[in-house]
Amino acid sequence: MNKVIDAAAGWILSLLLSTAVCAQDEHQYLFNGEQSIRLAADVEAGNLQTIHGSIHIGERSKVADVKTVDGEVVLEKGARANSVRGLDGAVHLKEAAKIVHRVSTAGGSIVLDDQADVAGRVSTADGEIRLENAHVGGGIVTRRGNINVGSGSRVENGIRVERSFCLCINVGLFSNPRVVIGPGAVVRGPLIFERKVTLYVSDTATIGDVVGATSVRFSGLSPE
Repeated sequence: MNKVIDAAAGWILSLLLSTAVCAQDEHQYLFNGEQSIRLAADVEAGNLQTIHGSIHIGERSKVADVKTVDGEVVLEKGARANSVRGLDGAVHLKEAAKIVHRVSTAGGSIVLDDQADVAGRVSTADGEIRLENAHVGGGIVTRRGNINVGSGSRVENGIRVERSFCLCINVGLFSNPRVVIGPGAVVRGPLIFERKVTLYVSDTATIGDVVGATSVRFSGLSPE
């Protein structure tokens, strides 16, 4: 079973069983149902959790772990969190936002803007992963999502597209993932593809060994 979904299952169940709207500790926010969380700038808080609500973390604010089922998570400029986990909601790190550990979703996209930084792994099952002059320290992992390592971005510990066991893939209901390594981007470590992908690499990018795919070189800002 998909590792991302497995990891999400436990905390989703705990959220559904919880009847608390907000913990008594002023630094611990636990929401359920349809409620969203919105923090102002320069705030410090503990864990932020929702089921369907979105989570918005203001500029330069600092929080602990962030979890949601299908709500969007946004970290504004300079915001910081220990980790972010979602199921179907998108995750957006704006300029210079930072994640101390990892970011993971099942179907939600993950976008890192200019100078955003994730010290650990960035992973999805189906969601798109996009970096724009950003940094990922723990590698990128997906099963069916597209990956775009944009201009000037850096990825440590490589990229892996894992084998998918979904029967839908075999009957052509999903296209092959598209992986683009943009101008001036650097991917340190191997690029390992356990299933068929379309891989484009800029002629000014630097990458590690490629296993399981043949790269197509391109010039300019993008392959098209």
